[in-house]
Amino acid sequence: MKKSGITLGLLIVAGLALGYYFHNGAGQNGFMEKTQKPVLEQSYEAECVKPSTQIICEKEYTKCNHTIISKYDYERLLRGKNLAELRKMYPSNEGYSLSLLNDTLLIHQVINDFCPKDQKVFRLKEYKGFIAVYSGPVDDEALIRVTAIRIETLPQEVQQALQHGKYEFRSEAALNDTLENLDEYL
Repeated sequence: MKKSGITLGLLIVAGLALGYYFHNGAGQNGFMEKTQKPVLEQSYEAECVKPSTQIICEKEYTKCNHTIISKYDYERLLRGKNLAELRKMYPSNEGYSLSLLNDTLLIHQVINDFCPKDQKVFRLKEYKGFIAVYSGPVDDEALIRVTAIRIETLPQEVQQALQHGKYEFRSEAALNDTLENLDEYL
């Protein structure tokens, strides 16, 4: 009984070995050959800016926390260029980041300054007892001119408003209108 059990075990092992050998493709010389899987050729055509590509320009100003989104004015200069070429034109060390996805190019730039709108703000303040006109952002304003209107001649509420920076204008026309109204206190 013992011999027939050993013989049966050897036959099972031999059968498994032969099955494995033939299953993995025995060659003509009895050696196993590995079949190579076909290689699919893939061509990666870099996505580029086409005439139909929408180009969005974002400028993020860090000093006033404003972001201005606009259309890019020089689209024809970017047509036919891929993302690698565009990144050479708009390097990250100048604050640019670019993405080209779904036929939309986003040019994002971080600028360490005030936005143009905040740079053109006018403000009335006191300067040596007179009303003065300042321009630019609060942190970086420039004295434009000093008027002949003395602060002490103004009503108390106007004086307090000037001290608290309440007289701020986005246009020179609005500034001039207010100065004309304050001229009556000369």
